[in-house]
Amino acid sequence: HGGVIERLIGTAMKETRKLPGNTLFSKTRREKDRIDPTKTAELTLKQYLEAMVRFFVCEYPHRVHPALGMTPAEKWNLGVA
Repeated sequence: HGGVIERLIGTAMKETRKLPGNTLFSKTRREKDRIDPTKTAELTLKQYLEAMVRFFVCEYPHRVHPALGMTPAEKWNLGVA
């Protein structure tokens, strides 16, 4: 199951880059060292977690997955049927 977990983490990190206030992937190391997240944060931890849950429950299952050629929800329905 290691590959599944790695894929999940990669997808979560990709979505995290799109959230407001992200500095993890857009700055050089020197710039990141000067940023004080307590002063520049745009989301609380609760807002971040809500955004991730919303993505994985409401959005991700309905996006066409390149490896599946269909949405994960469609694939799930085929497997259950």
